[in-house]
Amino acid sequence: MKIFNIHINKSKIISVFVITLSIVFIILALISLAKEILSNNHIEITNSNYVNILKDSHENIDKYIGKNISVTGYIFRLPDFSNNEFVIARDMLIDETHSQVVGFLCNYNQIGQYETNSWIKINGIIQKGHYFGEIPVIRVKSIKKVTTPNEIFVLGT
Repeated sequence: MKIFNIHINKSKIISVFVITLSIVFIILALISLAKEILSNNHIEITNSNYVNILKDSHENIDKYIGKNISVTGYIFRLPDFSNNEFVIARDMLIDETHSQVVGFLCNYNQIGQYETNSWIKINGIIQKGHYFGEIPVIRVKSIKKVTTPNEIFVLGT
């Protein structure tokens, strides 16, 4: 017959329990944060991600439909646009001496209030549209005039 004498230190058990519980809560919080980031329905366009998101949204349009988007650029219009259409544009550097206008086609009923080439920040929702084929179009929900940024160019990749 064996007899075991176990000495239980209540303070150590409580400490281990509290630490374990804290770790579980931290892991659950990190999982929740990761899910939120992965399912984030908002895209913030910056100088550094502008060209990549523009290209990917044209190549994988269904991945972007319904997403909220914020982007800053200048108003660019073409003669065949309707009164409520414009491009939220940026100039993309091709090389040291050449640039090209790039951007998202947008739809906004009150765009006539804003001058061509004026800088704005828009918030809107990406939807499917057509302009010489199927493309992502931003249905603008809000617009505000902004000052011209220090860096007006985005880099092509």
